[in-house]
Parts: sequence; structure tokens; C-alpha cells
Amino acid sequence: MNNINSQLRATLATAMHHLEIQLRILDRLLREEESYPLWVWHEKDPFKARVQVRQIVTAIDYRDGQDPISTCICPALVGVSYTTLETIHHVNQAKADLQEALKSIDGIKIEEQNQEMGTSLLRPLIKIALASLGHARLHRRQATRKFVILEQVPESVSFIWSRLPKIESIDIEEARRRLEVRLEKAQSNPLLIKADLSRLDRLAFNERLAIVNPPHIHPRANIAWRIIEEKRTRRAQKRAVLPIFYPATRYDRLPRLRPLPEEPPLPGLRLRRNDATIETTPFLLTIRAHRYMSFA
Repeated sequence: MNNINSQLRATLATAMHHLEIQLRILDRLLREEESYPLWVWHEKDPFKARVQVRQIVTAIDYRDGQDPISTCICPALVGVSYTTLETIHHVNQAKADLQEALKSIDGIKIEEQNQEMGTSLLRPLIKIALASLGHARLHRRQATRKFVILEQVPESVSFIWSRLPKIESIDIEEARRRLEVRLEKAQSNPLLIKADLSRLDRLAFNERLAIVNPPHIHPRANIAWRIIEEKRTRRAQKRAVLPIFYPATRYDRLPRLRPLPEEPPLPGLRLRRNDATIETTPFLLTIRAHRYMSFA
């Protein structure tokens, strides 16, 4: 077991070291590419905007005073050289390798001796390993989320706030298991849970339910490319919590840009879509499970 743990720690150390190297290279390239096209949300000064992009790109640890459950965002559109674009590809691969290394060590605990107290305790191996690598405050989400890369220069980029509900599809047995766990732990009102179990018994065995959690509000970007030879426009939507990178040269102008609004829209302003597939009212109240309209 000790040999396995040592191998896992070595793999994690290699992945972390590789990411650190790639991030240092990327930081240097971004610093050197002054006068390349750049737009950053809430920052009009070109120098400060570039510093902000470099800071968010290299932010893999928690900052002082940062909320434990929050992640830093930096909606931005950044033109870079092909050399820098290739480096960003390397960074994304290094992030994927780190994610795998972190997953492989999750849940493992090792026994540590307290010489003064003469006792031992179990500690997560991942905390010990990260502390030894100088990343005791690693922000896992920030360290492993990948950057969006556009391989071609876009014609236009429109930033918007997206309010998407988190929807998880589960089968009847999983719904029953969750309700029974809640009942056993006396979570919520037992009568409501029993009522949900009774409703569940009326459904077909092959029906699926949608667990709808509160919406996640985040910036996205609608991107368009003009394909001249085909006389058409290609469109795509990308997440925009981090800078979006595309190929450019020094002194290029930005693509046509619609900046991100200052604040997200207030809830309730969007109409219900006419192609919705999930019922509005929850079917199982205690776990927020909705029926699909195809089954209802």
C-alpha cells in the first residue's frame, strides 16, 4: 500500500510541476504580447486588463479572503499569437492530467503518528501531498478548468448572462434510494417523504425523473465566424467565465464585440420555452424531482 501511495504522490507531483511550468510560459508570453487585441470585463485600461488576464490564468490556489465555495471569473476576449495559442493547448492538457492525478488520490487516508501525544490519526493523503508540493490551498476547480480556444478569428462575439438550471436525470430506483436515505436520516418532513414514496409507486418502472436544482448564473459568449467561400455564418456558444483566446497579430483590432452587461438579469424575466421537456411543478417535492412531459 505504501508503494502505491508513493506512486500516486509521484504522479501528482509530476502533473502539478508540469502545469506550473506551462503556466509560467503562458504568463511570460501574455506579458510580452502588448498591443495585441484585448477586452476584459470591467477594465478599460489596457495595461491593467492584461495584468488581470495573467492573474486569472495563473490563479490555481485560493486567494486571501476568497470565499471557500467561490471561483474567480474574468470574462475576456484575448487575441494571441499562434505560439501562445499552442501553449494554451499544452496548459489545457496539463490541467486534464492534474485532474486525473487528483481523482486517483481522492478518498485515500493514511495513518500519521503524533510523537508528542503518542497517538495516531488518519489524514487524507491528498492534503498531505498538496501541502508538500506548496499547494495546501489549491483551488481544485480553478486549477483544472480549461481555457476556451478559438482556432479561427471570429467575426463577432456577444457576451451574455446565462441562467441555466442544473438538471440531473435519474431512474425510479435512484429516486427511491434518495427518498429512503432522507427518511432514514429524518431530513425534511417524514410525512412529505412518505407521500413522495407513495407517488413514486404510481409511476412506470422505466420512467425517468429530472432533479432540478437552483439555476447557475454564469457568462457565456455567442460567437460567429463568416465562412466566405460557403457564403454562410457558423455560430457557437462558449462558456465565458475565463478569457477566450483566438489567433491574432499585434495591432489587430478586436472582432465586433458586445460586452457583457454589468449585472445578470433579474430572475423571472425569461418566458418559459415552448419546447420545454420538463413539467414546471415538481412531482416529488422533497428531492425536487420533475416528470418529463413525454411520460406525463
